[in-house]
Amino acid sequence: MESNDDLFVPATVARLLQHWQRLLGAMVAEPDRRLSHCNLLDDADSIALDQWNATAASFPDQGLAELFAARVAERPDATALEYHGLSLTYAELDRRATSLAHHLVDQGVTPGCIVGLCANRSFAMVCGLLGILKAGGAYLPLDPACAPNRLAAMLDDAQPVLLLTQASLAHRLPGQTIPRLLLDGPELWSTAPQTLLPPPDPRRLAHVIYTSGSTGRPKGTLLESGAIGNVVQEQRRHFGIEPDDRVLQFASLSYDAATFEIAMALGNGAALCLGSAEDLMPGLHELRPKVGDGVIRRL
Repeated sequence: MESNDDLFVPATVARLLQHWQRLLGAMVAEPDRRLSHCNLLDDADSIALDQWNATAASFPDQGLAELFAARVAERPDATALEYHGLSLTYAELDRRATSLAHHLVDQGVTPGCIVGLCANRSFAMVCGLLGILKAGGAYLPLDPACAPNRLAAMLDDAQPVLLLTQASLAHRLPGQTIPRLLLDGPELWSTAPQTLLPPPDPRRLAHVIYTSGSTGRPKGTLLESGAIGNVVQEQRRHFGIEPDDRVLQFASLSYDAATFEIAMALGNGAALCLGSAEDLMPGLHELRPKVGDGVIRRL
């Protein structure tokens, strides 16, 4: 066997040659056997493969809302959010999100309901997400930078029972028949109706995120609450996230990477650092077309 030493070390080539010899031996011994059923590995290889794949772990019975509540109980005065020199502690963020959750339940949000969330990067965006989860709902992220026809398609397909947005963005959202609740109102964060919040359920729908549509019509992908808990568990195990760490919230809320970032911070007791789109991607506004120019291009 000849090999390129720039690409392969001798041990790799020797192992490949052993696999090839073992395959040829199996073919001679049982000529009628399907090739896919012939084993390339010896006993030592099989044992090593079993050890590498021993990754079984218990499925968590908590979603992001429950994990966040645990972090609130552990370190209520720790920083949860940072944005443009301002900050919220875990206790302050929890009070706002819980107040919003009560308002959502009072507005008819029940477990499993889809609630649209359209907000600029801000404390209100994260409070809205947590409030929806605390109310038992599933959030439908609606990036205000998306083209109006994409927003309309998502709203038409998902049929949310309520839209959470900000006054400056309300005009960008179609679907005027869908009830709206503005995140700008201080009453959402200071007072709350006396309503009961639903008990946690790891099998409850947590969010609906739409694909880009590059292979056809965009499709809504569904994620259960416990699956986010599983992400947090693996982040803690693989990355060693500590309570005093800081996590940058970079991705648009309409991408699953944003869930990864938010869960990494708030599920593990770290600080989630928000930045404006201009801070994160300088010059992006120069690529955006004027109103009526069509689809917004992205970097």
